[in-house]
Amino acid sequence: ERRAEVLYHEQKVLEGDPRHMKLNETVKAVDRRMKTRGKKANMDAIKKASERTEGVNAVLDYNTLETVLLTCAILVAMAAVLFESRRLRNGSSPIVREALVWV
Repeated sequence: ERRAEVLYHEQKVLEGDPRHMKLNETVKAVDRRMKTRGKKANMDAIKKASERTEGVNAVLDYNTLETVLLTCAILVAMAAVLFESRRLRNGSSPIVREALVWV
């Protein structure tokens, strides 16, 4: 099916159809660009490029570190609000307070 479309396109180019002629120029330009690039986009090259970029790994590590620290800060703030509640402050439920301390 693809080959039939290519043959149809080539026939239209030979007939001088302006739309197909412009499309043909674009296809040739893309082909030239791909030939000058070579085969850089295979999986081995992508893997090597990702290994060389240590800066990206550092940013990823800093983002992970920031996420962990923010989560810890939120949990500490929530615990402070919880321990300052009236229910736990007046000592009416020491078992719940003890459980929360250990959790």
